[in-house]
Amino acid sequence: MRAALPLLLVALLAPAAARAAPTERLAILVAHPEGGPDTEPLRYPHVDALKMGAVLTELGGFGADDLTLLISPSPDEVNAALDAARARVEAARARGARTLLLFYYSGHAAAGDLRLGARRLPMSDLRAGLQRSGADVQLAFLDACESGAMTRLKGGRRAPSFVVDVEPDRDASGYVVITSSSALEASQESDELRGSFFTHHLVSGLRGAADRTGDGAVSLEEAYAYAYHRTVAQTAGTRGGTQHPTFTYDLRGNGAVTLTRLGGRGALLFPPDGEGRYLVYDRGRDLVVGEVDKRAGTPARLSVAPGRYVVKKREANHLLLQEVAVGAAEQRPVDESAFEAVAFEDDVTKGPTWLAQRRRLGRGWLVDARVGYQAFFDAPSRSDLFHPSALVGAHVEGRNLVAPGLSLHADAAVGGTQAVVQAGPYAEDLPVDFVIVVGGLGLSFDWWFADAARLRAGPQLSAVYLRRDFRDGALPFQDLFTISPGAALGADWWLGDLTLGLTLRAHYLRYATEAEDRSLGFGEAYLSVGYSP
Repeated sequence: MRAALPLLLVALLAPAAARAAPTERLAILVAHPEGGPDTEPLRYPHVDALKMGAVLTELGGFGADDLTLLISPSPDEVNAALDAARARVEAARARGARTLLLFYYSGHAAAGDLRLGARRLPMSDLRAGLQRSGADVQLAFLDACESGAMTRLKGGRRAPSFVVDVEPDRDASGYVVITSSSALEASQESDELRGSFFTHHLVSGLRGAADRTGDGAVSLEEAYAYAYHRTVAQTAGTRGGTQHPTFTYDLRGNGAVTLTRLGGRGALLFPPDGEGRYLVYDRGRDLVVGEVDKRAGTPARLSVAPGRYVVKKREANHLLLQEVAVGAAEQRPVDESAFEAVAFEDDVTKGPTWLAQRRRLGRGWLVDARVGYQAFFDAPSRSDLFHPSALVGAHVEGRNLVAPGLSLHADAAVGGTQAVVQAGPYAEDLPVDFVIVVGGLGLSFDWWFADAARLRAGPQLSAVYLRRDFRDGALPFQDLFTISPGAALGADWWLGDLTLGLTLRAHYLRYATEAEDRSLGFGEAYLSVGYSP
């Protein structure tokens, strides 16, 4: 798992930010959904760990190679990660650098142990492992039931805030342990947040919601105070009961521990006129990346990586949603007038339902490039007149442009082949160059399956130009232009904003000359790759 960490973080997390402090920073992120036979599996520990990893690399000065991510590890693997961190700390000390080690855990805990599946890691052993690392500053965040047992080991408290008067690069040393609940409380997950309450609010705080002073940096004290208040407020009405984060620390030095720096990063800006609780969902990474809870008259910001986001605001009888794109270092305002009202059952934080609903019923565009093949149905036409040909083309669709479930599209394609015309038993065969150009308009009736698959069918009207040139010049070229009615059947699959498509068509063509009048039919098949935001 550790060997694959750089690739995993490149795929799922944003690129690492430049280091924000003159201290080498290391992190061990542990997630385990299982707690043994007497517990229910958790749904979101791995998501919690990825959220934490994302904010550390984007805003916390951690590089991808500074993070060790362990999913469902054994106690031995956790201890091995701590030993590896100790080796990194010793190497940094030899270079004259100071170090900060951050340990994060999301999973089960009980009776003073982290419950890693069927095995246990005593919290006292974890504390000893952190101390053995030799890091100048050791931070531990434990998001688990009864995790407050670790702070109780050294007289920890549950309180809304604390002041740590230290900066790692100013000769600080010691530890801080922060837990999601007290020694006798349950820590809870939320399907709406797609993660635990505590980690969600901790990460939101680190992204800027906790920046009380507005100095563009979030300190450890600010992050804890924000996570404490929001966790208590949101769990007060849950069936699991209110959970109170706790802390204990023993640090010496001057200044404040800065966990994230917000300057020069992309951000969502919430203007003063807005009021309420805003959830921010990252479409690309399929994560609820943060939350802002603000009062009217006060601005707020949430730092995010470049990407496409959905912002959700809950009203009494419905939800308000809007989609926004944030570029690198772009400060993107959230426009209150741009929200769309949707029903509660279309909540994006419960899955891609709202995005699929917009795709099914809302107007949008699809543009694709395609390759295909055309052939006439009867053998004489294929051999003597209209030769089977490969096609390349493009297609544009106005999804739901006519009405919900009824789309309008236009397409064009060009192709051709080289063939030989059988001239008869007493003449030489004639080599020809055959060209076809086709373009048309069509309607499609759409039927959706799951959240990202569509079947479509409808009429098509195409203009067709066919031409063949005899290569030896013995005969003049022959061409035909006609209008051809037909029908199309197709299917599309969405992979984010990209689409894969298959289209089959059947057309009627009347071929009339002085010598004959024939009714013919031809078919086309296309494979396409497109873009449809």
